[in-house]
Amino acid sequence: LTYEEVENMVRKAIELQGGLDWIIKKGNKVMMKVNLVGGHSPSGQGENTDVRVPKALIRIIHEAMEGDVELIIAEGTARSNDDPNDAGSVWENSGYKDLLTDPSLNGINFRLVNLNQTYSDLEEVDLGNKGTAAPHDYAYYIHKEELEADVYISVPVLKIHNPGITNALKNQIGTAPAAYYGYNKSSGREKDGSSTPAKLHPRITNQDWSEEEIVDLSNIAGIDFVVVDALMCLESSKSYRGNNQVRMNTIVAGVDPVAVDHVCAKLFCLNPDDITHITLAGKVGLGTNDARLINIEGADIKDVRKKVLKTTSITGSFGQSNRTWLLSKAFSGSDIATE
Repeated sequence: LTYEEVENMVRKAIELQGGLDWIIKKGNKVMMKVNLVGGHSPSGQGENTDVRVPKALIRIIHEAMEGDVELIIAEGTARSNDDPNDAGSVWENSGYKDLLTDPSLNGINFRLVNLNQTYSDLEEVDLGNKGTAAPHDYAYYIHKEELEADVYISVPVLKIHNPGITNALKNQIGTAPAAYYGYNKSSGREKDGSSTPAKLHPRITNQDWSEEEIVDLSNIAGIDFVVVDALMCLESSKSYRGNNQVRMNTIVAGVDPVAVDHVCAKLFCLNPDDITHITLAGKVGLGTNDARLINIEGADIKDVRKKVLKTTSITGSFGQSNRTWLLSKAFSGSDIATE
């Protein structure tokens, strides 16, 4: 696909959602949260969000707001070489630094933000009774750039990962700053830089962040819109392995991140009810996981979907047990012995 084709696809997907002027207002600060994983993976291989998608968003939003908007491309990648100012970083190898000198973006107010840095830029957010991950006491440290954004757009690349899929919701793991949580979001750090994983989050030390953390971080983000890069996708793994690419040539957009994840799971011929974080996000009110309430414009799922290989993680697990129980009616207790 050419860049022009990609931009047209993004424009069309946004138009089918009614445009962006009912989501973004002039003068807003808009954060686009991309997904950057591989430090050696060029844009378009399926591991990192194809740089052409956020580039198109920059141009489309700038045009719609007549230049009166502040745009941020943000990420807190799990790789330690993630500073957009350093040569050899994930940002550079995935093509994002090239946006800063792209002539077609001249005069547009945008910048790259590393959500991993620094400790002084972090603020604690307490979800209280809205939290789901008990080991964190329902509180997280979050970069102030995210908290100050007026509009939050999740721009993931669709791929298979241990929690089922990486997409609109899973993308928020990258908002957990390494300045506090370490690399790969599991080592833990104190202000002096020392590692104290047992103190910070014992359940997830040396493990993938669980479904509860995905939902909590999505709750904090308050996702306003989603644009999914489903151009080149990955099966079996979050990382490009040389033989796990699945070309979809598709852009998915929507205002409901749970519904978007539901639809994208079906694009992979997966059952959304097998993916715990989609179920949980629906339960806590972040969107709908009910196919009867999801309206799809554009192409039909059956015309786009491709069956992919599921995760090949060491656990080999996929799916979930029953999470919803129905009570048919109340029963009389008059004949129940009380002794």
